[in-house]
Amino acid sequence: MFSRALAHLVIGVSVFCVGAVAHAAADVLLKRNEIAVTSYDVEQYINERIPQEDRALVLGRAGIVPEIIENIFIIRVLAAEAENMELIEPEVLQWQMDIHRDRMIMNAYLERYIDAALENVNWESTAREVYLADGDNFVAPERVSASHILLRTDERSDAEARELAEKIRLRAVAGEDFVELALSFSEDSSVEENRGHLGRFTRGRMVPAFEEAVFAMSTEGEISGVVESDFGYHIIKLHERLPPQKLAFEEVKDQIVEELRQQLSNQVRQERIMTVKSLDKVELNSQLIEQLELQYRQQR
Repeated sequence: MFSRALAHLVIGVSVFCVGAVAHAAADVLLKRNEIAVTSYDVEQYINERIPQEDRALVLGRAGIVPEIIENIFIIRVLAAEAENMELIEPEVLQWQMDIHRDRMIMNAYLERYIDAALENVNWESTAREVYLADGDNFVAPERVSASHILLRTDERSDAEARELAEKIRLRAVAGEDFVELALSFSEDSSVEENRGHLGRFTRGRMVPAFEEAVFAMSTEGEISGVVESDFGYHIIKLHERLPPQKLAFEEVKDQIVEELRQQLSNQVRQERIMTVKSLDKVELNSQLIEQLELQYRQQR
């Protein structure tokens, strides 16, 4: 019928999918007898099952809407078949529906409460204060720009690969064009695209032997000795070396604002929850609570 690529999502059944009644204002996308899937169902499924930060990636994939429709349809068909089997006790099912409803309402309320609390925050001004106070946290690490020629040992002996690498290195040191040497000899799979140039990179991006060699170089145009790594033998040419550099405010503003928004949102949320925890006139049956706690401890 549809692709099964998202079938695993069916396992994460949400209460909103259990009902088979179409939303009055929605377009019916699929129907079989009394079971229908509507555009409203798809919208709610996306809101419920796909985190906001993942939506651009997930929803950009071809065929995702038919897969979501299929998931909802499967849930409803199987739920309808099981309707009269009493697989879940009515009290348990009602509790699950109630707590799910309460949680959704609570989250919606907290989102609105947080939005109101942060409505008048001047994010750019606050971000600039953070930038000025914590400037050392906004520094681009040391970077280098380099090219390389790779000789693999897949189809030649280790000694043959090293000998050939030494000969190519001598030609590079003598002044032959490094790009031409890379195009002629390098066995890096990307050489046709990048002509041996690896661009700018920081520590931690390359294999240890390669990284140690390239960050030991200091002079523009310098040619390394033959460097052995898990990939084979490299000859490296250094193009530039960039020291640590403080990033401009505009480069990091969005990052700071996002982190501030998250921090303040969490703070406001916690403060609101703490007010509930400290409400007065709350009656506790301490004796029964202690008995219940002891009971569950003994079950471990």
